This record gives sequence, structure tokens and C-alpha cells, in this order.
Amino acid sequence: MTRINAKAMRWFFAFLAILACAISSGFSVLAADEESEAAGESDESAENVEFHGPSVHPGYPDAFHTDYILRAETISPNHKYGLIIPDRLFEDDPGHDFVVALDPPQILALLDTDWMDFEGKSHGGSSVEWSSDSSVALVTLDAKWGPGDFILIEFQNGRVKRTIPLGAKIRKLLEVDYAKVRGRDDNGRDNFVFETQESEAAFCKLEGSKLVRIDAYATSDPKGFEERIWRARLRATWDIAASKFVQQKVTRLAQARD
Repeated sequence: MTRINAKAMRWFFAFLAILACAISSGFSVLAADEESEAAGESDESAENVEFHGPSVHPGYPDAFHTDYILRAETISPNHKYGLIIPDRLFEDDPGHDFVVALDPPQILALLDTDWMDFEGKSHGGSSVEWSSDSSVALVTLDAKWGPGDFILIEFQNGRVKRTIPLGAKIRKLLEVDYAKVRGRDDNGRDNFVFETQESEAAFCKLEGSKLVRIDAYATSDPKGFEERIWRARLRATWDIAASKFVQQKVTRLAQARD
């Protein structure tokens, strides 16, 4: 009887050892999964940089911290400036897009545009191209068929020196040819859009801090259904210091038919 009990005890302790090993392995796998999920979350959050509003009063909410995001790819090479846009939880009024200074945090300029961006916007998006010396930023705001707007921003001594509505100026050049085909009473810019080409080459591209090279396409009918369609291409050069076009040529690619 004693031998039977001893044998049973040995089997019992062996079972406990196996059970403990299994539980330990399970915890190890769970911990590894949790670490993997945490790493994934940190990778996703690493795309955004924490930004606090300027001069927040103690006890008051910081709207720029809770309602806006600063994407890392919009930050200037000297790490002094960036672009903030409303997050997807910003209710009712979608807010505005702002150019900001990072240290100390300041709102430097509001982007005055009809194509403002916000997180999760359908057919939207934004990007910033910087000159290597961080003195010029070219902001592109996307729309459904292609870019919606371009805003050129010049910086000096930590401030915004000048903001140029480059998209509006490009549209004015195209409106001249559009009016020849569709007539001046056809609402001009409201009836044509920038159209992305298959190559998806940039419409506007900085050349250092001196020039902007422009190769823009526009059309009155991006779906291609109209008979009276207008389509054109603008190739131009914007001189940043002089704040004017120094080269421009509009080529009509398709003409309206009566």
C-alpha cells in the first residue's frame, strides 16, 4: 500500500511539473503577443508628434493637443516648423489647418483654402515639401481628382514672412484659356479641377528656395462624359523672391465641341 501511494505521489508531482511548464509557456506567448501589439501601436503613433497649444492656462483644456495632429513628415528639416490638421474626432466644425512653430509652440499662420485637410477626410490629404534650409514650404492639399490647392510659405527669423496662394494664381492662368472655350459666364474655376495624370508627377515642385516648377493639368470633366470638354496643361516657373511667374505656357489638350 505504501509503494502504491509513493508511486501515485510521483505521478502527481510529475503532472504538476508538466502543468506548470504549460502555464508558463502560455504566459510567455501571451506576453509576447502583448509586446507585439504594443510595438504595433507605438509604430502607428510614431507617425504623429505630440504638439501642445501655446500659452495654455492651467486647468483649461488644450484644444490643439486634444483636437489636432502633427504628422512627422510635415516637420521642417531644422525641426522648427510643422503643419497641424484637425483629428477625426473634431466634431461639427472641422476647424482649420495651421502652420506652427514647435519650440516654443506657436501658431504661425492659418492656411486660407477651400481644400483644407483633416484626419480621415474622404478624397483628401496634405503634404509639405521643404527647402533644405527650411526657409520655404510648399503645401499641397488634395481633392478628389487631383490636387485641390497649393500654398507657398516663406519663413524668416522664426516667423512666417509671406504666404502665397499659389493654387489660386495657377488657376487664374488656366482660366484665360478656359474662358476662350467655355465662355466667361461659365463660373471659371468652379467648373474645372486639377487632374492627376497616370505618371502622378508632382504638379508643383520646389527648386531649392528660389523657384517653384509647375506642370499642372486641369479639366472641365474628369469623368470624360461631356461633349463640351476642356482640358489643358500649364507649364510655368514661379520666382519665390520676386513673387511672380517668370515663365508660363498653357497648352490646350482637348477643346469643347458645339
